[in-house]
Amino acid sequence: ALRGADFVILCLPDDAAREAVTLVGDAPTRIIDASTAHRTATGWDYGFPELSPGQRDRVAASARVSNPGCYPTAFLSLVAPLVRAGLVDRDWPVTVNAVSGYSGGGKSMIAAFEDGAAPDATDTAFRIYGLSLAHKHVPEMQIHAGLAHPPIFAPAVTRTYRGMIVEVPLPAQAL
Repeated sequence: ALRGADFVILCLPDDAAREAVTLVGDAPTRIIDASTAHRTATGWDYGFPELSPGQRDRVAASARVSNPGCYPTAFLSLVAPLVRAGLVDRDWPVTVNAVSGYSGGGKSMIAAFEDGAAPDATDTAFRIYGLSLAHKHVPEMQIHAGLAHPPIFAPAVTRTYRGMIVEVPLPAQAL
């Protein structure tokens, strides 16, 4: 079915998305992938048409488009234009603080907050996570912002279903 389709939108976990793409093979099927599997992969266009000049045309013409993540979309909207304009040096140690509602955490986090599966997760109004600095969105943020180094990403979740606040503090001397 994938090989016979003109257009496919994949809403799968990363490994399943990679497998689905291999099943398409060399068929002319155009693919949009909503997983994180192809957001920095060679041969895929990043599906954020406002990101940079010419990006809209690349996305429109592409056979393989990776859908950007929520945190990266907010981060890139703030940082990529500043890096591109030379207002923030690509070597600057960029940090990003972000908080989102728990729906972005997927099935297990939704269950923890709604079903009480993890009481400690619901006892606090604000909980940081990803303290290893290896969050799955960091490569996407670095590459598509044009940064020389990964940003320090400090994500948190709050006891609300949806929504997001993302901030990138920049000292005046960075501009």
